[in-house]
Amino acid sequence: MSITLYRMARLVLVAGAVVAVAAPGVMAQSGKKKEKVELVVPTPPVGKSETPWMPYGAAILLAGLIIGVNFIPSKRGHQD
Repeated sequence: MSITLYRMARLVLVAGAVVAVAAPGVMAQSGKKKEKVELVVPTPPVGKSETPWMPYGAAILLAGLIIGVNFIPSKRGHQD
């Protein structure tokens, strides 16, 4: 049995893809033991919101534009 050039190229590409997918996982497992890192959950500042009305204003403006566009009459011309 002779391996054709097409099969050899396909074998090399598949082997390369397997190595590319497996290599980061293998390298991540083979490191030295690291010190335990304590995670600190960030707390949001209380009373620091400078513009709480801005999202509501934008929502009202967009809703007004959408409703206003619906009241524009459509021009159908002579097809009525």
